[in-house]
Amino acid sequence: MNSSKDIDLGQYTVNGGWDLIATKTRRHIIYYPCCPEPFPDVTFTIYLRRRALYYIVNVVVPCLLLAGLSMLGKYSLVGSYPYSCKVLL
Repeated sequence: MNSSKDIDLGQYTVNGGWDLIATKTRRHIIYYPCCPEPFPDVTFTIYLRRRALYYIVNVVVPCLLLAGLSMLGKYSLVGSYPYSCKVLL
């Protein structure tokens, strides 16, 4: 029977968006009135922190760039060229 008190992080791979802060393991033994044998319960707690720069670079900046490109496309001089057509959605 494995009675280790720590979580094995041997297979853990580092994530670009999150930092692993800490881990905690708690073992509870519960006895129910119907049954004489114990029921073990193991609770694993994992504490994570979001990397703020990762969120800004991968979510906020692309949204701002797309918003800027859409405004630039709306105000471009499409009608000034001869033989040009405008597509309205």
